[in-house]
Amino acid sequence: MGGLEMRAGWARAEITPTQPGITLSGFASRRNQPSEGIDDPLWVNALAVEEAGECVLVLVFDLLGLGSEITDLIQHSLDAAIGIPRRNRILCCTHTHSAPATVRLIGCGIEDPSYWRIVVRGALEAARSAVENMRPARLRYATVGVKNLSYNRRKLLRGGRVTMTQFPDEPVLKEGPVWDRFFLARFEDESDRGICGIAHWAAHACTVGAMRVSADYPGRLRELLADYYGLPFIFLQGACGNINPPLGDMTRDRMLRNADSLVREVVGAGFDQPVDTQPFFLADSKLRLSYGPIPSPEELRRIREGMSVIAETGSGPQEAVALLADILNTRPGDQPDPDALRHTASLVREWAEGLLARDAPDAAADGCDLSVAVWRVGPIAFCFVAAEVFVETAIALQEAFPDLIVNAVGYASPLVGYLPTDEALDEGGYESACAFMFYGRPAPFAKGSEPAVSAALRSLMGA
Repeated sequence: MGGLEMRAGWARAEITPTQPGITLSGFASRRNQPSEGIDDPLWVNALAVEEAGECVLVLVFDLLGLGSEITDLIQHSLDAAIGIPRRNRILCCTHTHSAPATVRLIGCGIEDPSYWRIVVRGALEAARSAVENMRPARLRYATVGVKNLSYNRRKLLRGGRVTMTQFPDEPVLKEGPVWDRFFLARFEDESDRGICGIAHWAAHACTVGAMRVSADYPGRLRELLADYYGLPFIFLQGACGNINPPLGDMTRDRMLRNADSLVREVVGAGFDQPVDTQPFFLADSKLRLSYGPIPSPEELRRIREGMSVIAETGSGPQEAVALLADILNTRPGDQPDPDALRHTASLVREWAEGLLARDAPDAAADGCDLSVAVWRVGPIAFCFVAAEVFVETAIALQEAFPDLIVNAVGYASPLVGYLPTDEALDEGGYESACAFMFYGRPAPFAKGSEPAVSAALRSLMGA
């Protein structure tokens, strides 16, 4: 077991919005209407860990994701305030769908500069305090099997359609895997007093669909783990781009029951695995991803016109209605909700107009930068990806390094959108064929993007 050459410190700062009626990110169905109150406080949790003079800072926000603009604001505020270079900082989010907008998603929250200032101040406060709080530490961990508490939301039906319904009433041809391992780690001082815990699992934080601010199940989970183990926890969201927890009626009660069920499965783990902290490093890389086929200006104009008709009248070209039905997860032959149909049409129209305004061929040439990083602490590897990563990517990384505990972490910063596997791109479905529109991308990322990201992470693992 590594000695006490390592130091660790934790702190948090509240980033709950103070603006009444601020809009929330995560669900276009909220239609950017004002929020109605606060169910849970939102926090930024900071963990600083130093070994042999190398210090890593991890900031985890109770937010859906951080876009490039607010990421730059946070990083700039940290530059002069702490002595940890940018290459040794990780910013990521729990992916709650009930927090204000900090990444630009069409129809999913209005960005509010006054709230962004709260987030930036909170990040600075938590980071400073975590660094100041560092003290000699050692690390222990545990892994616990977790079954039947999440589901792969991409179900390929016999007719070839991909649905996001948990229990479809049509024959399912293929259903993907889930992440069934819960990871727990404990930093403790020389007197065995807890400094900070890490919890890692993979399931969308989208249980709560109300108009109220909530940290969703990651916030509740942290509270329950802290109560049981007697130390604060950070939650690292896994590769859950295609993984949901049980949603049911998407109420706060459902969310609380989900968190309770998880905790019942994992508490009692004794952190019985000590960690020799060598190797200790954070290695990062930036990849340039290209897009798949991009609609021509003529196609974009046809989409814009068709969506305009539907947004105004509730009906329109069959091709446009079929696209909206896919986005709304409506079965073929069923009529989508008229209000939802018109609203979603207005969002797709906004996407097409945005592309026409900035010239799609240029977008195709530019591509998109994606940040990845690997933090190694002895046998534990955290693989951070600034995207909505599929669980298949996480499973493949673990299989490539069977002697390590590999935890893929999605929603690092700046968040660029979904990163489907090549197989998922062939199959279609929301994540592969629709979600890019809400992120303002001209098309899904091209085939070969996910394999390139996986290869980059495998290379960084042994850096």
